[in-house]
Amino acid sequence: VTKRGDLWIGTDLPDALYRLRREKLESFNLPAGYRFIRAMAEDAAGNVWAGASDGLLVCVTNDVLVDKTAKSASLSIRCLHAAANGDLWIGYAGAGVGRFRNGNITRFSTDQGMPNDYVAQILTDNRGSVWFAGNQGIFQVREQDFDDLARSLATRVWPAIYGRSE
Repeated sequence: VTKRGDLWIGTDLPDALYRLRREKLESFNLPAGYRFIRAMAEDAAGNVWAGASDGLLVCVTNDVLVDKTAKSASLSIRCLHAAANGDLWIGYAGAGVGRFRNGNITRFSTDQGMPNDYVAQILTDNRGSVWFAGNQGIFQVREQDFDDLARSLATRVWPAIYGRSE
């Protein structure tokens, strides 16, 4: 449910997203193909994003669906999180995470210090950290670490990993 009170629905057949607004069901046709919509998020500007198991990434802006799949490298999407600063975080199945910022996606994985490439949940806090839940537990990374890595000021991120005892 969005801030406006719209209910968004993703199904596997037919290839469409649906929006229920004021008791009226509207459809937004997805590009042809087979997929399962796994995640949706509303960003700070009110745009609705949807990600699918086959890597489909779309955004509905001003009632127009825009395909952003080419930017996401067609990796299987498990979750989406729209941060307050405008970033869209993408959790992938086996490929780490992506950060969609200013029209581009930067991907971070175990190659850059992430403890797990299977990410099922992402949240940001008001202290500058991004929190992840994956197949091997919960971990936290300072957003500044991602910024430094994206600007080639660092070669890896430094996660805090939380286990069962925490």
